[in-house]
Amino acid sequence: MKLPYGITGFYNAKEVPPPSVEEKRFKDICYSVLLHHNGTVLSFHTQLEATNFYQVQVKVFNRLIYILLNAHYPIIAFAAEVKDSYIIFTNESILSQGFSPYYTVYSKEDLSKPFSLNTEHSLNDAELQQVAYWKPEKIGDLLFNFWD
Repeated sequence: MKLPYGITGFYNAKEVPPPSVEEKRFKDICYSVLLHHNGTVLSFHTQLEATNFYQVQVKVFNRLIYILLNAHYPIIAFAAEVKDSYIIFTNESILSQGFSPYYTVYSKEDLSKPFSLNTEHSLNDAELQQVAYWKPEKIGDLLFNFWD
């Protein structure tokens, strides 16, 4: 897995901004996938004030699940809990099947892999400064961050 330029959401003003994913499309896909599984969307958090991801809380399979989408690349993850700067990632194989035609779905195991500067990446200087400050331990800490 190579971490692409801008994945954290940070860049210098003189650099090209990172790409972004389409929020409305994400909402439409969420409703479609959940409808197929008799699930309900409870809330959408799409403001990126101190995060680099969109967060949707859903009720499906008689459980609360969070669906996270990186705001810059089409990468999805699922979580059992999202609080302040803490995420408990989980695997949701049935939901993964619904989202995988549209997004790359990262597993709990992928997100739990250690992060180091030896990890293959194209991070820009601003991102590397954030990494030095926040010291993410796992890939998931970088892909779905609470850095401000």
